[in-house]
Amino acid sequence: MKITTSREKTFDIQFIGALLRNGNRLMIELKDERPVCEIAADFDGLETITKTDALKPGVKEVFEGFTQLVGIQRNKGNGTVLLTLEKGDAA
Repeated sequence: MKITTSREKTFDIQFIGALLRNGNRLMIELKDERPVCEIAADFDGLETITKTDALKPGVKEVFEGFTQLVGIQRNKGNGTVLLTLEKGDAA
């Protein structure tokens, strides 16, 4: 799976999905060895995230409104980073 952000950056990911009990939160897991501050800069303040999957050619899933990066956690064991984004306040 891949995601492309509204900043036109593309990332290979393991998982993306909104939480069932709190639909205002979006979780993304990806392999990324960069410093946490660089990763955070790529994901905080996004307008949209578009997911594509080679197993579903031609299908795009768009996640909108998850503008605030509220959590970032590194798993050194498998080299992944877990990001938590929340929908921003409607102004």
